[in-house]
Amino acid sequence: QCVRVVEAEMQSASLLTSVDALSFATGDVTKLLGSDENVALRAGSPWDLVVFSYVLVENACQLRSSNFELLHELMAALLPGACCVILDSCAKLHDEFRQISASHGLTCWDARPKEYRSSAPRNCFVVANISAESSGELDPQMQQQGWAQK
Repeated sequence: QCVRVVEAEMQSASLLTSVDALSFATGDVTKLLGSDENVALRAGSPWDLVVFSYVLVENACQLRSSNFELLHELMAALLPGACCVILDSCAKLHDEFRQISASHGLTCWDARPKEYRSSAPRNCFVVANISAESSGELDPQMQQQGWAQK
């Protein structure tokens, strides 16, 4: 139900067309995309938007032991212009997220340190598949809101 409400709102704001679809699926971040546990995720591939909401830090040991395989798979399948938003309890994996992003030629941003005011959650990390035609520069409004390009 919540997904349909968000989808309708995004359509009314012209962020989605009538042929676009919004879906929500859960998966297991410690398993490969081809695993039985992640069958629901595959239906959305390739992705415009991927959100990890407070699941990566709590699975850090398993993710590190698998070399973050699922993240690599998802980053490789992001459509041009697509984003991956990572919200978590702390920023301890941000260095690894930067390395994964760079290995796929993606641009990433994170909220500035605590001493700066930001409208973004402090431990929010964004990865974007910015096209070659784009300057790759951070949007001025994002800069104003306290985002820092890395």
